Amino acid sequence: MVYIFWRAINLYFIALSKKLGFPKYSVMGWSGGGCSALLAAIKHPETIRKLVVWGTFAYVDEHDTKIYEYFQQRKNRGGKMMEMLVDEYGDEFFDKHFGGWMKVFSRIYTNHGGEFVSKSLDKIKCSTLILHGSDDGLVSPKHGEYLNKNIKNSRLVKWEGGKHNLHLRYSDKFNRLVQDFLLEEQ
Repeated sequence: MVYIFWRAINLYFIALSKKLGFPKYSVMGWSGGGCSALLAAIKHPETIRKLVVWGTFAYVDEHDTKIYEYFQQRKNRGGKMMEMLVDEYGDEFFDKHFGGWMKVFSRIYTNHGGEFVSKSLDKIKCSTLILHGSDDGLVSPKHGEYLNKNIKNSRLVKWEGGKHNLHLRYSDKFNRLVQDFLLEEQ
């Protein structure tokens, strides 16, 4: 079920891009969206020009499942980002969907031995920028290091003091780094 979801998103995304007349493009993704971006670069390397991911993982281990189980409980969610998301989407919607995501991530460990795309990262052919906060409480910084080690032609920006929401909290610096990367000659 977990993989069906990501494969479906991926197929729709690729089909939409073709329909719009974009044979090659850059992809960005945060957290679960980063997983979709990794999958797109793995499954369709000929279409991805550059890849940017942040707060993203390629596998789930036992330590990660404890984090996800912790955040499934509403009382453990807090901070400005959570408040903003609840304000935007409402308590009920946010609880259902955020808790659902935490369960999906845990199922990758339980049902698939933690494997998501870690064994396929060598299929990514495009230049890749990986950003990861040193204080990311949802996706451990070890994941950014793992991605950087296993994706050729990648670079990792370790964001000192950064959490899971780099693009929201440090938007100017984030946008500048990403724009510079995307505009670089290959």
